[in-house]
Amino acid sequence: MIMCCFSCTKNSDEVTVSSVDIFTKIFPEDVAFKKTNDTVEVAAGEHAVFQFAIRSPFNLTNTTLSCEAFRDDDGNTIDSIQTGFVKYVGVGTPTDQRPHDALTSTTGLYPDAIVPEKNLLIEGGRTQPAWITVTTSGETKPGLYQTTLKIQGEERGYHFLKEEKMFIRVYPVKLVKPAFYNLNWFFDAPDKLKIFNNGQEADMFSETYWKLMEAIAGKMCEIHQNVAMVNPLTHIKFIKTGDKYGFDFTNFDKVLDIFIHAGVADMIVGSQLGDRAESDGWTANYVMKLPEEENGQTIIRYYPLEDPMVQNFYKQFIPALMGHLKDKKLDRIYYQHIADEPIDSNADSYIAIAKFIKSIAPEVKFIEACQSSKLTEALDVWIPILPSFQNQYEFFNDLLNKGTQVWFYICLYPRGEYVNRLIEWPLIKTRLIYWLAFKYRATGFLHWGFNYWTEHPYEETTVVDSYGTILPAGDSFIVYPDYNGGLNRSIRFEAMRDGMEDYALLKMLEKKNAQLANQICKTVVLDWNKYSTDACHFRQIRHQILEELSK
Repeated sequence: MIMCCFSCTKNSDEVTVSSVDIFTKIFPEDVAFKKTNDTVEVAAGEHAVFQFAIRSPFNLTNTTLSCEAFRDDDGNTIDSIQTGFVKYVGVGTPTDQRPHDALTSTTGLYPDAIVPEKNLLIEGGRTQPAWITVTTSGETKPGLYQTTLKIQGEERGYHFLKEEKMFIRVYPVKLVKPAFYNLNWFFDAPDKLKIFNNGQEADMFSETYWKLMEAIAGKMCEIHQNVAMVNPLTHIKFIKTGDKYGFDFTNFDKVLDIFIHAGVADMIVGSQLGDRAESDGWTANYVMKLPEEENGQTIIRYYPLEDPMVQNFYKQFIPALMGHLKDKKLDRIYYQHIADEPIDSNADSYIAIAKFIKSIAPEVKFIEACQSSKLTEALDVWIPILPSFQNQYEFFNDLLNKGTQVWFYICLYPRGEYVNRLIEWPLIKTRLIYWLAFKYRATGFLHWGFNYWTEHPYEETTVVDSYGTILPAGDSFIVYPDYNGGLNRSIRFEAMRDGMEDYALLKMLEKKNAQLANQICKTVVLDWNKYSTDACHFRQIRHQILEELSK
């Protein structure tokens, strides 16, 4: 008897692969997709992104994605390629005040995290998105590049192989970094360190802590973030002897060095020195944070500005901080938060703190997310929430005309028809954040939630914060822990990155033909909360921009 071993490969008709526009969020139950153009058009220095839907009536095991470098007819190549599967995440509490085009999953599962898994199991009767991100450099040669994506695995004991062509047209246009500030706040508290560390406790400034900082800085660079936020009250060690304070900047400097090395520190922002008095809620006046030692640990407590302990601490701390920054030649790019989101009713208490700090160190510059226009005595950089930017645009436009920086921010609000990066919103409305910034001349954008994870971020993306507020899915984080010392992207992360690149192209066109740039933008962003979200129209507009820049 002769026995032979062999493997059978078949091009199974039961396994279907569809090319799908990246703005389409693919759900497990989806079976039909609109045909999309298989050529992605980019400037040199942009990212080209592809999405495919994989489906079979039978389980697919050991499913993998692979492709060789993109190549043009002259032998030029693009080899920076990331392949991954889009992981479905849980949304336990649907968002209210939804837009007319909000997305609803019948399973409670939504596509969001991008995971570089190998040997994936795709359940029969369930559609699985694949996501391919290609990074071009500023030196990538113009031309038409192509490669083949191979999707392979096992189905009912057979090896299957599906091949899909991918094309990138690189225009003779090199992306130019715009003068625009982009900031997402990060979180490094022990509970977030524990999640990052796969449920294991980790101390501040431990080896795990510095891995988290490096992972955050690296991902921020990918999304074109260029503002680094540090926390002077936790990153600086305080040594108190009697009424005198000493300051150890070792960890503060190490955090700064990580962000500077990653290229995300065109501006440095110090986190808040104050907060609302807890007893009076949203309308409360502001009190100051004061670090105190308790059982060998530094505890932050809150006291009125007039308290002698507060006065004593800050009269020593602020000069030491600014002097240290000056020694490191970082004082000119450093801005300080005072307290988050001042409104008209507590603006006076905010201004009082600003005047106090200015009396100690007149060179301090202030930046704030705000919901009041009564802060002209205090702020150097204004960051109104989007509806305030809209409702008081005459005021903010006047500031812009005077050369003052005006950003805007979004968070769990606004909802309705406004742009946002919430998971239930169409993905294009995340990308259009930066188109809106261009239309209304904002000089920066802020979002508070880079990695404010739930305990199990893949299973539940809705957060209930310490005040009992429900934070909608997608508000509190755009990256996921990979539980192996790194971070995974999300499709919303990618949309924000690509939106920044769109903004750069619009600014380049504005320099060449301002009237045309504004006209083009108006066909996409019709008003503050009215947009053209048709993917085909969006591609046509980008095509027009690239063609104009090529002339």
